[in-house]
Amino acid sequence: MPGAERATSRSTWLKRKPHSRQRAIACRPPSAGQPAPAACLDAAAAGLTQSFEDALQTERDAFVRLMDTPASRALRHAFAAERAAGKIADLAPGTQARPVTRVGVIGAGTMGGGIAMSLRDAGIPVVLLETTAQALERGLATIRRNYAAKVDKGTLTPAAFEERLAGITGTLDDAALGDVDLVIEAVFEDMGVKEQVFRRLDAIAGRAPSSRPTRQPWTSTRSRLSPRVRRT
Repeated sequence: MPGAERATSRSTWLKRKPHSRQRAIACRPPSAGQPAPAACLDAAAAGLTQSFEDALQTERDAFVRLMDTPASRALRHAFAAERAAGKIADLAPGTQARPVTRVGVIGAGTMGGGIAMSLRDAGIPVVLLETTAQALERGLATIRRNYAAKVDKGTLTPAAFEERLAGITGTLDDAALGDVDLVIEAVFEDMGVKEQVFRRLDAIAGRAPSSRPTRQPWTSTRSRLSPRVRRT
């Protein structure tokens, strides 16, 4: 591209998409705290305002600087952790995955409601357990409201909205978890509360039907909580 035409192109681009404005947008949540989006814009602007060699050096300097940021280390950790999570060291070759056709979620708060929605999005029926009717009604209302927002945005059809909600069974009775394949606890972050929940789950497992060969107690008050917690 001739020099004059290239200079005109640069000027036109900068007027149409002011660098400072785009950079401010890139630094808004959820990108706040992530330096890469703004650095990408800086590199693009450098390619339009600097010589080819200087722009390459600007991009290289940004790349090296970003490699040593907390965000970069966190992203690399997440990348490796996601892949490691699918590899279980002591799992025998040929082990068949257990079918999960129904899941219990204990706690209908922010976390429990989100977990229930994720399970429903995957087509899995959910039993949502709470300790009080008020807490259960509040949690179910929040789930309904969140799904309604998806309908309003056009990301969920009205039929799918009804299907998602129909697959969530709210309950105050621990015994309703007796026929689920998996239980996820999402209760208040208090060790005493969690210990009580796991003991209740052990009791449910002991009363559950023995039609499934895996119906031995599937919970523990020590294996997943804390070395300090001991079964009584």
